Amino acid sequence: MREIEFHYRGMPVGQFKDDPAPIAKGIYGYKAYRGPGDADMRQAVETEGKARCYYDTGEGRLFFSVRPPVEAGILNLDDFEIVRLADKGPIDWLEPWVPAVAGAERELKKEAGTGHVLYQVECVPVARRIDSDDVLFRIPGRPDRFALVRLTWSGKPGSDATLPATELFDSLEEWAERRMAKDHEAFLES
Repeated sequence: MREIEFHYRGMPVGQFKDDPAPIAKGIYGYKAYRGPGDADMRQAVETEGKARCYYDTGEGRLFFSVRPPVEAGILNLDDFEIVRLADKGPIDWLEPWVPAVAGAERELKKEAGTGHVLYQVECVPVARRIDSDDVLFRIPGRPDRFALVRLTWSGKPGSDATLPATELFDSLEEWAERRMAKDHEAFLES
């Protein structure tokens, strides 16, 4: 049996016991990890009525909601959505840009306060700069929209609705042409 690890806000929560892994509404078994991922997920379900989690597949990142009740080893799941970044075609990453890993979405959620264009929007990190705090996010539900965000890593909302600084793009290709190529040239000159 293949063990599928799933995450909440970039933190590992546990592994599904069922094979194949969940892809539709239902009750599923899981083995919880000891740590903040499982604890934070449970708290979100208790206080907010749901927790948005995900796991990675060969087709992309599969998001789902955990609903009450959360019992020992049992989860009630629904609201499945797959994010297929591969649909955008292969991209040749140019320095200083590299593919992103999970985690930056947690900081974005902390920093994007009331009035910010990404306030309460669950975004998926796609790429990051190795020489700055810029992160490119895909906006779920709008597969052709991307947001370039300069995170501050302060762990709190910006002083106004324009912070963290954010630039929107209508496609991954537009971002690659307008920003990645320009950033690459500047990086090579420095």
